[in-house]
Amino acid sequence: MNPLLLFWASPVWLHRAAGLLVLAGLGLLLAAGLLWMAQREAFSLKVVEVQAPATSLLHVQDADVREALERGLAGSVLATPMAPIRDALNDHPWIRDVTLRRVWPNRFLIQIQEHEPVAAWRDGRLLNRQGELFVADQAWSQAEAETLYGCHLVELAGPEGTHPRVLARAAQAQRLVELYGLGLQSLALSDQYAWQAQLSDGTELALGHDELPTPWEARLSAFGEVLQRVSSERQSQTGVAPFSRVDLRYANGFAFLPARASQAAPVVRSPLPNCLHRLLQGQQHAA
Repeated sequence: MNPLLLFWASPVWLHRAAGLLVLAGLGLLLAAGLLWMAQREAFSLKVVEVQAPATSLLHVQDADVREALERGLAGSVLATPMAPIRDALNDHPWIRDVTLRRVWPNRFLIQIQEHEPVAAWRDGRLLNRQGELFVADQAWSQAEAETLYGCHLVELAGPEGTHPRVLARAAQAQRLVELYGLGLQSLALSDQYAWQAQLSDGTELALGHDELPTPWEARLSAFGEVLQRVSSERQSQTGVAPFSRVDLRYANGFAFLPARASQAAPVVRSPLPNCLHRLLQGQQHAA
């Protein structure tokens, strides 16, 4: 028998078909209503509120937000997709994270978190407090840190992908050496995964591998105690640190190269403390 005749002869199928048609009609009506509402003047964009959850914005300007809106705005607030605006803002080198939200009936709420540099990576990039690398003008950022925060960006280096580990170790080392009135000038992890550091007084340290029998913290602390005892008299007489280079790869002592009395004072990047204290403060607040 013809299937079409069976369909017309079946009240059940006719009832189902009628229901589907009614649903389709309601769906089209609802879509048309939403489209009509989205095009009304009441939903045209009137206000854009920009918030910085943690700190005030230093590098993202009003013009940057306007440009992103112009690239993504499509009619009213309801009709505008969020993704193009979000992508445009994420293209900004100083924006770490951005959240967009519609606020009824005609507002956008944009929350922006900027990168906050706490260290400089040796290849020219910067490290934020979350341990993420980002690209920005390093020299300009260095000058900004000195002006705004009274600190300089410590120089870090290591094999590809080790930047979170190097930053964490730098923060640990800074917390330790500042007990002896010193700061960390630079820290590097070699391709052989051996640690090397330079202190704020110019002293170079060879810390070696993590697999050494004595933990690096114990070796560095022992050196700090010795340095604290001898540095005051040495520096008052010569104006330079007592050691030029120190090898801390020994379990119960260290080898050193003394600084000559005629040696010029070491050149450091900045007389200011490094910016790792900003990272340490953030960790204390989080704890």
